[in-house]
Amino acid sequence: MQQKRIQGTALVLPLAMLALAACGGEQAGQGAGADTTALMTDTVAPTATTATATATPDAQFLMQMSDHHQGLIQMAEAAHQKSDITVHDLATRLSQQQQQEQQQMLQMLQTSFQQQHTPSVMPQNQAMLDSLQAQSGPAYDRAFRQAVIRHHQEGIAMIDQYLPQFTNPQVRQRAEQMRAQQQREIQELQAQLGQG
Repeated sequence: MQQKRIQGTALVLPLAMLALAACGGEQAGQGAGADTTALMTDTVAPTATTATATATPDAQFLMQMSDHHQGLIQMAEAAHQKSDITVHDLATRLSQQQQQEQQQMLQMLQTSFQQQHTPSVMPQNQAMLDSLQAQSGPAYDRAFRQAVIRHHQEGIAMIDQYLPQFTNPQVRQRAEQMRAQQQREIQELQAQLGQG
């Protein structure tokens, strides 16, 4: 009887210690996440998740730029719902281009860094999308072009932030290509708006 009681105690104590450790670990993880989020507030993309916070700079960039692309994809798709605008062709081209780049980045993230990521719209991009919904006709055309310019400027700022940190040559090459393309498109859109 005494031996059974000792064996039971020997099983209960380790289980209790595991339970306590799990609770403490969860709280510690929450605290670490909060600290990481606070540190990310000064960056271009302040919506870093735990996954991005623990990833290499190359992987962080691929995740955050995929999220950034999702914002323009959503804006372009919303433009197709407007029947009285002239930016349909621009919206189609941007949507296709951003989706293709996003898929390439997600594939690179999986192949080179063994990480999965589901893109989501960043808050500042959602604000752009929401502000566009109230517009129509020529005002929408102009506002859409202006929003794309701002979106591309954000993307270039993000690329510039990460460029010195890249260690993967493929990620660097992809980022530099995107930067050059977005800069060209900004100039084209500014010319269309009479700002070039």
